[in-house]
This record gives sequence, structure tokens and C-alpha cells, in this order.
Amino acid sequence: KTLGVLLTTVHQEQVLEIADSLTDQVLDASKSELRDVYTIGLRTLVKTIPSTAGNEVAHRLVGRLLDGIRSSEDEEIVLCCLDVLTDLLGRFGGTSVAVTRQHEAILQMCLTQLSRSSTAGGVAGSSGADTTSPVVRKRTGNTLAGLSVVLSDPLLMRMVQSLLNLIERSVGLGKGARQRLRENSGDDQKTTVDDTRALIRTMCSVAGAVGHRLGQEQIDQIIPIFLRFTDPEDAVTGDDEDIDDEDEAMGGMGEDDEAAIALANELRESCFMGFESFIMRCPNEVEHHLEKIVQAALAYMSYDPNYSYGDDGENEEEEQAEEEDEYEDEDDEYEEEDDDDDDDDDDESWKVRRGAVRALKAVVEARKHDPSLLWTTEFSIRRQKSSVVAMALVNRFKEREENCRVGVLDCFDSLLSVSVTAAKAGAITFASEDDMKTDSSSGTVVDLRNKYSGKLVKACEKIMSTKKGNERSKSSALSLLATLCKAPGGLGGRDDITSVFKHVETFLSGGTDTALHREGTSKALRLDALSLVYTMLSSNNHSPVDVRVCLHRSLLPQLCDGVDEQWYKVIAEALRALASVPPFFVISYSDDEDEGKRTKEREEVALMLYNAIEPKLSAHDVDQEIKECALNATASLLSNLHSSLPADKTSRLLTLLIGRLKNETTRIAAIKNLSIIAAASGSNAMEDSPSIDLSPILAESISTMSSFLRLQSRSLKQTTLEALDIVITNHGSKDDFKDGELFSSVVKDITPLVVDSDLHLSHLGLQCTDSILEVCPAAGAAVKDNVLEPALALSTSSLLQDLALDSLLAFLKQVVVANAVDFDELLALLRQRLGQDKLGRHAVYNLAKCIAIITGSSGQDNTKKVLNEIFEVLESSTSPEDGDALR
Repeated sequence: KTLGVLLTTVHQEQVLEIADSLTDQVLDASKSELRDVYTIGLRTLVKTIPSTAGNEVAHRLVGRLLDGIRSSEDEEIVLCCLDVLTDLLGRFGGTSVAVTRQHEAILQMCLTQLSRSSTAGGVAGSSGADTTSPVVRKRTGNTLAGLSVVLSDPLLMRMVQSLLNLIERSVGLGKGARQRLRENSGDDQKTTVDDTRALIRTMCSVAGAVGHRLGQEQIDQIIPIFLRFTDPEDAVTGDDEDIDDEDEAMGGMGEDDEAAIALANELRESCFMGFESFIMRCPNEVEHHLEKIVQAALAYMSYDPNYSYGDDGENEEEEQAEEEDEYEDEDDEYEEEDDDDDDDDDDESWKVRRGAVRALKAVVEARKHDPSLLWTTEFSIRRQKSSVVAMALVNRFKEREENCRVGVLDCFDSLLSVSVTAAKAGAITFASEDDMKTDSSSGTVVDLRNKYSGKLVKACEKIMSTKKGNERSKSSALSLLATLCKAPGGLGGRDDITSVFKHVETFLSGGTDTALHREGTSKALRLDALSLVYTMLSSNNHSPVDVRVCLHRSLLPQLCDGVDEQWYKVIAEALRALASVPPFFVISYSDDEDEGKRTKEREEVALMLYNAIEPKLSAHDVDQEIKECALNATASLLSNLHSSLPADKTSRLLTLLIGRLKNETTRIAAIKNLSIIAAASGSNAMEDSPSIDLSPILAESISTMSSFLRLQSRSLKQTTLEALDIVITNHGSKDDFKDGELFSSVVKDITPLVVDSDLHLSHLGLQCTDSILEVCPAAGAAVKDNVLEPALALSTSSLLQDLALDSLLAFLKQVVVANAVDFDELLALLRQRLGQDKLGRHAVYNLAKCIAIITGSSGQDNTKKVLNEIFEVLESSTSPEDGDALR
């Protein structure tokens, strides 16, 4: 840390001295005990020196580092030099002339390190100078990946071709590899699995860094080589009856050679990492290889040679009643699988499965604009088995390893998400339950509801019902169900919604001892459960009646208790969910339901929501997000269930709302929610109940919002004008405001905003003034004295157009209708504007519109009078060039 600060303050000559000294210590074979410290210092120097000193330092370092790698017989020195060289390439590889001149030398050195392992690494009796350890090969691969970013195209192609030549001599794995080994048993040029893994890993690193720079020719060479090491026929599982032993699947490795098996699995994992990189970086070039990549990924997604899942007719659907009775047995099975994982720590086949799933996820991302291939095309996997990608993923939800299970869930989540988006764009179509005959000619039709939804819900419920651990899987299952809510049909019918709500209720119950959970639920999992509920309530893909019934029967009390959590994110999410509840108790009743029962249920729900929301709305020492979510929930409650609340509780919420309106940190949120309440009550959202009475807070809220127009914040002005328009339109006609005194003060605050420098605020200001004149003609005098002059000035602006022009015309029309200004006076003022100098055609055109709109609104007599004057001017004009007369 001290060195990093020192290097930014001393002169360049001293920096060079420090670099030379540290390099001497790193290359000194007698300094082995402190070499790690000197290496850290040298790497710190490379990362922190000023850019201006980079070229000189690089010139001093790069040659000595290369000499150290080439000539040193001490592996530790070689590793340290490779680490420093990698950092040097990352910082100055493309900007320093001293480094760019050495690109070819660095490339040759790295290839030499890799080629030593491929020619002599597995030969008994080879000298140390002719071999390279696995650690050195790995560090060399990292250096090559960093070098590839700054290499020129010719050198990059040379590097890739050299790696391909080395990989091409590799034998691969599995049964095919065993045959190649027999055919080439005397060829000492064949690499070992260890060497091949290093080469594949290096190629994967290069592909991840510069895959987009590789051409079609190189990719067409690389992918078949990778496919050789991921032969689907070698993806054995514990359920294969005719597999003799894992040694046969591993292509001739010794039965007890666990290290060789681990290396083979790591090689396969590296291949799938390469597939993932190529698919993400250059999807067009990989397109014609995609089928074989998907085939290999589907096969190795199930690669688990040491465990039997006992698959018996996995594609057959079980009866719903049987599945419900078997939940407890399935929970015990998950617990046993977890125990197996603890006992089988050496089995790393899960890394191969994880790599295969990641490759599939990359395919999903690459096909996001048209994922039909993944829903409809059957891919041949192995042993005459085939499946579409979507169904294969669903069947793999049973995965025993947590990391892989999360990957499978996330992969299907991504597939479903991109499919919903593609369906909105028309790329695919989800089959509708109402349309039994779907026109397949319109595109790919996915029967999500009948083929997948039920299985998805049951599989996710099985994961969520485990008694211990697996929190990442549970979180992914909740996320998948939330995505399913966005698809047509959602989770399904009432039984499915009830079942999901039952699990969510268990998560929200926390530390209670339930039938499904015997330990407390983490706050992150409760957050995910609340997010699922919010998504479900916000979507329009479920029957409102089913949702209302399921909510009232079980989940609503837990949602209300969620606002008493300690973590602010859980509280905010619970408030969002509560804000989505009231509409279901307004619109989801049938005509044959008992009116008394309906009223009682609404009152009960409204009281529960009030008791949950009011404490958070009144609290001042809570997070900003909680305050805003409490305001949203309050607006939803008052907009939908105000008639079911006692008058004192309604008054309490309105009083708190005014308090939030006056608070600087919450005023914008309060303004928006006040407009929601005003709009909903004005439109009478509940037809069988009266509108909410805002008169206790109406005058204060209008005057408070009017004062915001004098502040500098444009966003605040915009939000305030939008809300004022809604409030005044729906509630401004009260008898208390007939004198126009309150609205006159609002008009004065609006006046400075009617300017052509901000046409949107002008539009909103004129629109609000129009609403004031409509509900309170008594404010006409204030409008004439304040707003009329800037409105007339705006009418001659060359910038006036679109919404601002429409609002100006509506304002002038309302001025005439409300008799705020005499028609003849207003007509004279507009015609006077026509006499201004340098008035453009656009301004004349807008003035003509203004005259037309006020003339048409003033009655037939005035209309005839103006038309006659126009005709007289036209008849008396001797030339079209008489501009003044025509105006």
C-alpha cells in the first residue's frame, strides 16, 4: 500500500530504479523466501505508475521478464514473471511501444511453454527443461488471453492457428478417444488429458476475450474440436443399465485414477465454457453449429455417473392427488440427496453439468428474438433419446446438486422471459385455452398452459417444500414462478394459486414450525416470496375471483405482517404487494354473491390494510423507499375501498397525506398519489359507493401544490401541474371555491410558466388554467389579468406546435366560453399581433387557428361577422402579394 502511494509522488528516474531493483529481487534464485513479496511489489508498480512513465517502465521490464521465463529453471520465478507480464500487457499492452514491439516474442514464448507440455509432458524420463508443469501452463494461458486483446489481427490469427494445431493432435475423451489411442498407441506426440485441458482452457480464455475478432474459418475449426471432447454418447448417468464402469466411459483411464477423471471433467467443463463464450460473442458465426452444441449440452446436463435418480417414465404425468400425498416423501428424498452430496465431495461431475447448463443459457440469450427452436425442435441426445430444450430443462429440475439446480431453474426462467417478450413482438404465439383451434400458419405456437404450466408449478413447489437449506434453489423457483405469472394463463387455476400461496405463506411465517419448514426463512427468501406475490397481483393473467378468494382465505394476514419486518426492502415489497390488493375486492365479485357478505369482507380487508399501512405512513424515521411505498398503498386503499373504511380512519390517512405533501423528501410521491386518489374518486371507481370526500384537505393541498410552482425544480413543476389539473377537474367545482379566490392564486403561480422556452410546461400550465375556468368561471378576471398576455405572446412564437398549440387553442376557447374576456376584445388583441414586424408564416398560421377557434366558440352572430370581414378583404385585395391586407 505504501509503495502504491510512493510511486505516484516520486520522479520517473526513481520509479525506474524501483522497478529495476524489484525485478532483480524477483529473478534472483537465492531470494526464494521473499520472492512473493517482491512480486507483489512489482505488480503494484505496474498497476499504479502514472501513464506517462508506462513506456519507460515497460521497456525496462518486458525484456528481463521474457529472459527470466526462457532461461530460469526455477518454476517459482517463471510463475512470478508470467504474473507480472500479464499485468503489464493489461495496462500497457496496447499503448506502450516497448511492449507492442515484443508482442511476437511474447507470443512465441507462450506457445513454446504450451508446446513443451504437448510433446514431452507425458513422456517418462523427460528432463525438467523439456516439460512444463500444469501450473505454468495455466499461467501461460492467462498471459495468452491478455495478449490476445492487444495483438494485431495477423498475430492473433497465428496464435489461434498454433493453438488449433496443438489441440488437433489431442485424442479427446470417451469411447472414440479410446479407439484413437489404440490406433496411435506408439505415437508419443499425442497429448495427455492434462495437456489437452490446458490447451482447451487457453483457447476458451482467448475466445472469451477476443471471440468477436475471430473469423468464420477459425470458429469452424475450433467448435468441432470442442465437440470431440463433449461426445454425447460419453455422457453417462447412474441410471444407465448397460454401463460397465466409469473407466470405460472415461476412455481407458484406470479405475482408481480419480485425478485423471477429475481432469477429464475439467476439460469438458472448459469446452462448454468455450461454447458459451462463442455463442455470446459471435452468435451468427456459430449458428450452423448450434444444433450439435445444444445436443451436447442436453446430454451433459444429465451427466451424473455416480448417482441414480431412479427414472421411471419421467415423461409421464402423475395424478395430482398422488403428487400432493407424496410431498413428504419427496422432501425426504431431497434431504437424502443433500447427504449424498456431503458424502461424495470428490465427485466433480456437477461442474460439467453446470457448464452444459450455462451453454444452454447462452443459446437462450442468442435466440431471444425468436426462441421457437427451443420450444418445438426435438434434439437427439443419446441412446435414441430425444427432447426439446424446454421439456429437457423441466425434467432436470430434479438435479441433486444445488449449483446445477439453480442453473437449470435460471436457464428456464430466461427462456420463459425471452419467450414472453418474443410473444409480444409476434415472433411466437402462446396457445390460448379459449381457442381450441389455433392457426399454426401465423407462426410457432407454444402450448405453455397444457404442457408446461402444471409441471412447472409442481416442480417449483417440490423445491420450495424442502425442509432445510436449498435457499438459492427456492429463490430461483420463486423467480421462475414470477416469470410464469407474466405468461398467458399465469400459474393456472384456483387450486394452483392456492398451493403457491400456501408455500409463500410458509416463507412469510418466518421462524414458526410448520409442516413444510422446520427452520426460519432468510430475509432474502421472504423478499423473493413477496416479489412473487406482487408480480402475481400486478399481472392480468389470473382470474380476479380466484386471486381474491385465495388472498382472503390465507395469505392476506401474512402480507400485512410483512410490514413489521426489520429489513427495509422486505417492508417496501410488502407494501407494494398490499397496494395491489384493494382492486381485487372491488371488481372480482359476481352478481349472485350475497351483498351483506361482500360488504363485510370489504370492511374486514380495508381495516386490515389500514392497520398495516398507517404506521408506516406516519413514521418519519424510516427509509425513503418505505415512505414512497406507503404512499402508494394509501392511494390504492383510498381509491378502491374508501367507502369500507370508517370516516375517522379515512380522515387520518388524508391528514398524513397532507403531511407527506409538505415534506421535501416525499412531496413528489405524495403529489402523484394525491392525483391517483382524486382521479379514482372523480371517476367513481366503485359504482355502488360514493366518491371519496377530499374537501377536508382540498384547499390546503391545492394551495400547497401551487406554491411548488414557484420553486426551481422542473420535475416538481411538471408533476405539480399534472396533479393540479386532475384535482381541479374532479374536485374543483365545490361550493367552497365558487368565489375563485383560491384559484386566482393558482393562476398567478402558473403565469411565469407560460413561455416558449419550455413548451411542455406551457402546455401543462394552459391545460390547468383551462380546467380552472371550466370549474370556476369566477376566476376569469385573474386569468385575464395574468395568463392572457403570456398566452397571446406564445401564439406568435415560431416554436409553438403540438401539445402546446392544442392547449393554447383549448385555453382561448374556454376564455370565450367562460366570458373571461369579451370576444371583440380578444379578437382585436389577436389581430393586433398580426401587425407585428418580422412575423413568420408559422406564427401567422397559428394566429389564424386562434382566431378560428374563438370565432367558432362565440356564437353564430360573431361567426358571420368575422367571415364577412374576411370575404371583404379577399374581394378587395388586388394582388396575392398584398401581405398586410391578406393578414
